[in-house]
Amino acid sequence: MSEREEILDLIKSHFPEFDTNPYNINFDVKHKLIKIEERELGQGLSKTLFSNFIKDRYFLKLSTKFLYHYLPAKYVKNILIEKKIRLYNLAKYVKNKNDSKEYSYFVDRIGLIIPNADKYLSSVIEDIFILSCTSEKDSISHLGNYGKLEAACLGFSIKIKKSNYDVDVRNVVYESELTELFCLQQCIKEKFDYSLDISESYLFSKYVKRSYYEWEKEIRICFDNNSHQTGKKLKSFLTNGNITSSKNDKYFEIMVDENQDKYIEVPMNNYFFNLTIKSVQMNSNNFSSEIQKECKEKGINFI
Repeated sequence: MSEREEILDLIKSHFPEFDTNPYNINFDVKHKLIKIEERELGQGLSKTLFSNFIKDRYFLKLSTKFLYHYLPAKYVKNILIEKKIRLYNLAKYVKNKNDSKEYSYFVDRIGLIIPNADKYLSSVIEDIFILSCTSEKDSISHLGNYGKLEAACLGFSIKIKKSNYDVDVRNVVYESELTELFCLQQCIKEKFDYSLDISESYLFSKYVKRSYYEWEKEIRICFDNNSHQTGKKLKSFLTNGNITSSKNDKYFEIMVDENQDKYIEVPMNNYFFNLTIKSVQMNSNNFSSEIQKECKEKGINFI
């Protein structure tokens, strides 16, 4: 049996549904990668077969039309009036030790080699902004996450108009769901001293978290500024076509809250998606009367 056939057998032992011709398996000696590619005859193009397989298997498009976002109650009134929502910088969650391996965890486990990785990944997460939502309605655990703070839950319906690597909405994938992939990479490494090339999946690192957080059942709305071409002047569709004059960013204005955390504020109805508030749940008496009034005026269910 040839090495290519051995590799394919090893892959199929973990993922029986994956199949390809052994001749599509090639060794990148310089980068110590095993690439599985299918070339388009006469066009000089290639499809990265296994990387596409992993993307389609794990990183699926959002299947639900309803999301729930838990937040401090004091922010709800402004959201109802302004119809804007904050996407916080991913670095906030890393630096606050919510998950210090956020983003870098998946990169490490798939064997992606990045020069000066720590410095590079620290830079990358500074350009990613997320809105953390969940499929969990009436979740005591999520409300309890705010401890002594008064909390609220916004129930949204979502309509996705357009998505790409810049802006997307996906379910978070947890470590336990990726066991077969991590195991396969380890087997390949031990037997051939190579790693399977799934580098295209790197773009989905922002949707991977460790199993400790699986209870959250998180869904992320994510704006990734790293996907833009460096130096290219683009309009920010998230601000409905307005180019901002911020010195720190070419595409939108980055703001800082009272805790010095960076965020962007985007219209809930924008080029990429439309969020419509359907319900507001409160565990706060301090804000209930004014929020209930706003909800009644706007036809939003108040719980």
